[in-house]
Amino acid sequence: ELKRAYQFFHKGLLALSDAQGVGICIDKEYYLKEEEELIKKIKLLEYKILNGKEARLFERKFKRKLKLKKEVSTKDLRDLFFGVMEMRSIKKTNTGLESVDEEVLNQMDNVFARRIIQRRKLFKILSYINQYKKEEVCGKIHPFIDLHIARSFRSASSNPNFQNIPVRDEQAKAAIRRGIIPSKGRKIGSADYSGMEVCGAACYSKDPVLVKEIKAGADMHHALSKKIFLLNEKQTTKDLRFYTKNQFVFPEFYGSYYKNCAYNLKDTCYELETKEGVKVREHLKDKGIKTFDDFVEHIKKIEKDFWEKYHVYDEWKEKRIIEYQKKGYVDTFFGHRRGGFLTNNQLLNTPIQGTSFHWLLWSFIELNDYAKMWWDTDLIAQIHDELIYDLDPDEEEEVWKETKYIMTEKIREENDWIIVPLKIDIETTEVDCSWYTKEKINV
Repeated sequence: ELKRAYQFFHKGLLALSDAQGVGICIDKEYYLKEEEELIKKIKLLEYKILNGKEARLFERKFKRKLKLKKEVSTKDLRDLFFGVMEMRSIKKTNTGLESVDEEVLNQMDNVFARRIIQRRKLFKILSYINQYKKEEVCGKIHPFIDLHIARSFRSASSNPNFQNIPVRDEQAKAAIRRGIIPSKGRKIGSADYSGMEVCGAACYSKDPVLVKEIKAGADMHHALSKKIFLLNEKQTTKDLRFYTKNQFVFPEFYGSYYKNCAYNLKDTCYELETKEGVKVREHLKDKGIKTFDDFVEHIKKIEKDFWEKYHVYDEWKEKRIIEYQKKGYVDTFFGHRRGGFLTNNQLLNTPIQGTSFHWLLWSFIELNDYAKMWWDTDLIAQIHDELIYDLDPDEEEEVWKETKYIMTEKIREENDWIIVPLKIDIETTEVDCSWYTKEKINV
């Protein structure tokens, strides 16, 4: 089994090195202009931070100026917000001091706090652009994609890291992806597996309810977001679905419990708005959940219902923990084995998250071999559960037909333990257009 896993990863590295050799085209002139604009915006923000009324009030009270190097110091922020502006503390550090972390700043209805957050974001965007400029050779970047770093047997990217490009922040996403372009006369195309962790959980646990829902095309994250936040179909949003998935479903799958989920959901979702423009916090109050303790009890009931419904997965989870305690390792379907000290979270998510990536890697190997034999189209990158093409428009129909067959049908023909249908989302740009402009298409 371990030899099989090695051989699989060896083939994977060869396929990924082919993609690295092809490289990803970037628009260097665009990035140079974007860098100039970002630096101008950062300097303007710094001027406003250091010369605004908040800075003057700070200097008047403490007889010293605000310090701004890489950041405004934590001490100065704390003195300003709670000593000068007398704002209410909503969170404490482990040492009992008022917290001024990003979560706290995001919840402040304050111009100064928004400027601090915006400056941090612009610096982060600038760091991505500088990575690409540094690694650019003849109009392309050639990121490394390694399979020997992540202990969960997923991939890792470096020089530059092409796997951590912001997706949820629209400003950062636009600034970076507008500089990633296809070869002349081509498109950028991507195929992204959908719902892979839930599919992986179903294959390992064989939970009949989970399997049935996947086959029926049910969206458990969407359904649970409505239950958690007491919303109807017209009120829930993509953001609430996203946080339901990442702050409740997967934490529960991997061994967390209702109190931790409630704290995280409160921190990420209370200030979000429903589709009707009502803050989640206020909406929950209208529904009778007036305090955080009320919310904790509500999530406790949601958890109880969740595990009554998916009790077979819950039983598999407990068996997996006992099995690890006896053996000292966990195995995956593709033959990988992870040993050593593992938390419950690690021993449960390693097979599921690892296998989700291995489906993508298996498909990448197959498609790379096919492309080298039959297409001018090139595979150029892999990001999590997504593969990316530098796509010849004349081959587009054939590429997507073969891609869909390999990623959703052939993989199941050759791996009979995959007991649920696999789905992919396909997106493309227009010819010579940047990655930012890609749109979903039906195949």
